[in-house]
Amino acid sequence: MPDIRSYVINLDRAPERLAAMATQLQSLRLPYERITAVDAATVTEDMVTSVTAPRLGVLFKAMPGYRQNATSGPTIYWPEVGRYFVAGEIGCYLSHGRALQAFVDSGAQAALVFEDDAEIDADIADVINAIHRLPPRARIVKLEGIQASYETNYPVASVGERNVMMMLKPSTGAAGYYINRAGAEQILARLFPIREPFDAFLRQYWSHGVEVLEARPFPVRQRPLATMIPGRNEQRRARLPLPYAVLRGACMPGLKLSRLLRRMLYLAKGPYRGQGLSRHTR
Repeated sequence: MPDIRSYVINLDRAPERLAAMATQLQSLRLPYERITAVDAATVTEDMVTSVTAPRLGVLFKAMPGYRQNATSGPTIYWPEVGRYFVAGEIGCYLSHGRALQAFVDSGAQAALVFEDDAEIDADIADVINAIHRLPPRARIVKLEGIQASYETNYPVASVGERNVMMMLKPSTGAAGYYINRAGAEQILARLFPIREPFDAFLRQYWSHGVEVLEARPFPVRQRPLATMIPGRNEQRRARLPLPYAVLRGACMPGLKLSRLLRRMLYLAKGPYRGQGLSRHTR
């Protein structure tokens, strides 16, 4: 294995999850460093105000209920999705920031970042070695993902039965990913303000400018455990006052078009522009 550090993000109140991760990583001969996760209980209203800025927030911040105190902690309305961004999601975002900063401070070439509910396949070392042989550039490779919307991709490399590819629209999820030093430095430079959950930000190569690849089939999965983000399962689409509902409806087509155009612009300038799109079906 090249000079790669492994990090496990873990809440103090979840020692059993850390123990399960330790067993896996020891069997895979992957030394790791624990990153103490930011607990939702420590997220305050002042923190939410200072670190978050939804893209359409300037149009909605005068709306009654734009910020609320829920039983799970302070929340802020997220117009782009139409729901509230809960304190646990902010803590999760900050926790990944801690992991990336620890990696950059370590001096290593690359890192594997895992959430503590990850299940890792035995060939992970082969996958990472194949990724590490790719031409050097700022890069993230998602090793786990959910909610993939469609499968249009650029094939980049293969290892065994897996393919490494650049998806037109990457999946969400951040339970396991590879990131090199240049990629981590660029992500950290663009980490704030928080505009969406970390996994949504991580995939947005069109926003942060870091190449995002995926290893498919994914060698990492989330174990079917209860979420450690309080309030996530109770999230509901907010019922907006009529003027704000009309405003949001008017903004959404432009927002989606902007994202599509930024993806196309990145890909038009990107390193795989001469390869043509392919269709990969799971």
